[in-house]
Amino acid sequence: MRVNIKTRNVTGSGNGEARYTRLMLPNKQRPIDLTINGQEVDFPFTNGFVAFMVLTGQHNFKLAF
Repeated sequence: MRVNIKTRNVTGSGNGEARYTRLMLPNKQRPIDLTINGQEVDFPFTNGFVAFMVLTGQHNFKLAF
């Protein structure tokens, strides 16, 4: 499964600060490849809650499957 996410109103301090966004994904044992504003984030698992890191910017969104 490949999901492409483009966020709006992205802001960041630009100093490499890490912000975390949590996604609730369906319980399926297969990889999910996320592309967020052109930056790929790969998950080897899709159980329950997974977190990914975006180096700059704050992202608030929901994924529906």
